[in-house]
Amino acid sequence: MDRRLPFTALVASAVASAVASCSLLTDLSGLSGGPGDGGMASADSAPGGDGGDGGDGGAKDDAVAPDASGCGRYPGAAFCVDFDKTGDLAPSTWSTIETTGPSRTIALTTTAPLSPPNAVVLDLQDAVAGQCKYLRLRKRLTGGTTRTSVHFAVRASTAAVPMTIDFDVTNTLSFSLLVALGKPTLVHFFIQQNDNSNITEVGSADVELTTPLLDRWLEMTMEYTSQPSNLATLTVGSDKLTIPVPSNLVGHDPDIGFGPYCASMPTRFAFDDIAAYLVP
Repeated sequence: MDRRLPFTALVASAVASAVASCSLLTDLSGLSGGPGDGGMASADSAPGGDGGDGGDGGAKDDAVAPDASGCGRYPGAAFCVDFDKTGDLAPSTWSTIETTGPSRTIALTTTAPLSPPNAVVLDLQDAVAGQCKYLRLRKRLTGGTTRTSVHFAVRASTAAVPMTIDFDVTNTLSFSLLVALGKPTLVHFFIQQNDNSNITEVGSADVELTTPLLDRWLEMTMEYTSQPSNLATLTVGSDKLTIPVPSNLVGHDPDIGFGPYCASMPTRFAFDDIAAYLVP
């Protein structure tokens, strides 16, 4: 199912609906500056972690320092990759790898990973305005759950959507939880509904971080729970965003995705320390 963002500009409280043809593409130009103007030029020349504190003690609530433990930080996770083990990028590890091509690369990097020795870089350079391009690592987690919790670390060079959790409720109805990063400091957390006729943003929350968020590691946790009420939360450092979600997500397998999502401009992300927990 093709899920495209139902908005033309992500600003605080911006909500719009996509037409049945899904013709509205991801346009982050409204996010205080649009495309990033710098960042990870190649898989092994990504900017270092020296921006982790942003040179400002106030930034420590939303940035992280490198940690060497990788998946060791997440005992008992249903799924964990820190890109340090043989096979972490193998097709057998992921449900879907979408989509590689001449101007799209997925590669390990040893330059400034969050947890050494490696991180992964997804680099999509053939996206243009008016089109919708993807380059993602996706994993369907089986065994319908009442709670899904996904931790990940991301370093973005561009204002874009780095991560989603999708729930297919029926053949014609699905919901997606998404996070969008915008320049200079905006994090937009939202849920969209796709009924094969319309794609609609049905809930959202925003936070402004204390320092610019691009080109530095951010750790995030996205969670859905049906108990005691149906809520989705996004935690970024000390900030926590909460939005209500439909009750019919209960019991459906989550599909987690990492990488450029419906990009309409060149987009580049690094990821490290991805871990997911499921509660029956």
